[in-house]
Amino acid sequence: NGRGTESGLGNVVFYPFDYKERADDFFDKQLFARILFDPDLQEVRTGGMNPLALSSIRCSKQQKSEGIIEGKWMVVTEQGLGNICFYPFSDEKKARVLFDRLVFSRVLLDPARQEVSTGGFNPLSLYNIRNKVANTSTVSSSVWW
Repeated sequence: NGRGTESGLGNVVFYPFDYKERADDFFDKQLFARILFDPDLQEVRTGGMNPLALSSIRCSKQQKSEGIIEGKWMVVTEQGLGNICFYPFSDEKKARVLFDRLVFSRVLLDPARQEVSTGGFNPLSLYNIRNKVANTSTVSSSVWW
């Protein structure tokens, strides 16, 4: 079991625990934004009142790519002005788990690079994401971070 927190803007820290009881105890004593993950990095529960920090924690555990990966579902976000991030997924269900839990501006692309859904409240961010997608070449599936 482990827990992720955001300690300062975009600085996500993960704390591993050997026992679920210790993780639960530590989780319950904190006030800041936090997510309790199981050993498979699946969310168990969240706490704190900062949805942007929770989104940062969620994104930090995801594998990123340098751009759009051919044949993959993509969640594309803007996390700070001009900081466009690409998250590849093998199927729509996995992509939607992240997409639906974020508050950042974001776009969900199908494997054919077609926009399936958008989210967030900042039209300028959506413009920036769409512009980056339009001007980004497809990258090899071997270029994952």
